[in-house]
Amino acid sequence: MSVDAKKLVGNTVHFCRDCHRAIHVMFSEKQLASEYYTVERLKAEPRVQKFIAWIKKRPSTTYFG
Repeated sequence: MSVDAKKLVGNTVHFCRDCHRAIHVMFSEKQLASEYYTVERLKAEPRVQKFIAWIKKRPSTTYFG
């Protein structure tokens, strides 16, 4: 883990429940802390892009929990 990543540990971003759940299904806490510690890095990941494209087609009130 880089020095910059160490500073980010414990930081959180607020997502809707569906996005939050999907991110935690795709990535471990360790991966989120070491590789995907910014929204930009998450959005660059092909699996996240695919999920975003899918969920954008759903009504905003949809909850898949």
